[in-house]
Amino acid sequence: MRKPLLGIVAVAMLALAGCGPQESRYVIEIRQPPAKVWPWVTEPDKLEQWIGGVKEIKPLTDDKVLRVGAREQMILEMPEGRYVMESEVLAFETARMIRVKAVVPDGFDQIIEYTLDDTGGATRLTFSSQTTLKHWVANLLLPLWWPDAEKKLNSDLARLKALAEAS
Repeated sequence: MRKPLLGIVAVAMLALAGCGPQESRYVIEIRQPPAKVWPWVTEPDKLEQWIGGVKEIKPLTDDKVLRVGAREQMILEMPEGRYVMESEVLAFETARMIRVKAVVPDGFDQIIEYTLDDTGGATRLTFSSQTTLKHWVANLLLPLWWPDAEKKLNSDLARLKALAEAS
């Protein structure tokens, strides 16, 4: 009788280990001033060029103006499936910082922030995120797939750097 109970406790401990927000933080240097990098983290046509898997980004607010409360929908096609993510701008300072809440229903909630610091003609871009998974199975499997998610993010940020520097 003790062995099944130990198995249940072990699975519960693994699930709890993956619970809570997963935080990521990356810093890259881009050889362009913040005003030249800003469109790459705010304009849909530019986001589509460097975020892997993005098939379409469409505004959900009528005025299509970058402002607090502006919303958009992003269609992502990944090897594991197709996702529809909705996002809302929580805060921004033009050419300095943007914070967005992104939601994939039944998947995850994420707070994403890009901070652009002028380093004398170049930009130190800091990407940070907090991701909260909505399903206990995803939390349980988190240690298996989180490294791949971070590898994709590194690849995306490298593409952003290359495109922004070439512009």
